[in-house]
Amino acid sequence: MNALLKYFIQFLPSRINGAVGQVAQAQLIPVGKAQVTKAYKPIPTKKHKPKPIKVRKPQRAKVYYEGDRMAVVCFHGQAYILKGLTSPLDPSLFGVINGLPNHLGSYTNMAAGLSKGYQILSKSPRGTNRRIYLLSDGESDLSSIQPVVDKCIQARININTIAFASSIGKDILKSIANQTHNGQFFFARNLIELTDAIVPRPKANSSKVKNPEHTVFICDVSWSMNENLEGRRRIDAVVQALHGLLKYKQQFA
Repeated sequence: MNALLKYFIQFLPSRINGAVGQVAQAQLIPVGKAQVTKAYKPIPTKKHKPKPIKVRKPQRAKVYYEGDRMAVVCFHGQAYILKGLTSPLDPSLFGVINGLPNHLGSYTNMAAGLSKGYQILSKSPRGTNRRIYLLSDGESDLSSIQPVVDKCIQARININTIAFASSIGKDILKSIANQTHNGQFFFARNLIELTDAIVPRPKANSSKVKNPEHTVFICDVSWSMNENLEGRRRIDAVVQALHGLLKYKQQFA
């Protein structure tokens, strides 16, 4: 053990120094009288430029309403076409809507109102989305309404129904909507809920150009629409909601 220790003490340092010296000599290149260290150039590599990252700017929802048309029908004991299909930009629409309270009359005849809606939309060209909004705060005999509903089903006219301010005719209106293609039923207890029911909500970042839509708004103007609702008449709330719809559509027309 002592002999091995003496060997390491005597000979190992000199061997290490010799090895270091050999390495040092291998790295020195004589140039004239001076010695310079050999320069090792790194292997050239191709520089890959990173591709720029495309950042998509958030887009405003684009929905085109150029081919859209609207019509307004009112009904009580009888039904009246107040305005045939026209562009949302038609300035006369505001006057027609404002005049709805002037047509208040007797009982609720939904069949008469739906018949006028069918009469208008049956003439719309193919490829047009045809939709009826039937708004009422009362009820009618479903048996008198069903023949008109069947005609709308055959013509693929969508019927959305709105029970407004009252649940009296809720079951009948729900039945009408459920029978038609993509029909929806809404129970609107006030102006805010009525506006939400009739003003469309396009999906964000959607740029799809949709098919033209022909819509008929059929409004109940029976005497019950003269009743008070949150400080205004029910019919006045309908007028205000339709104003909101017109302003919305005019943004894209």
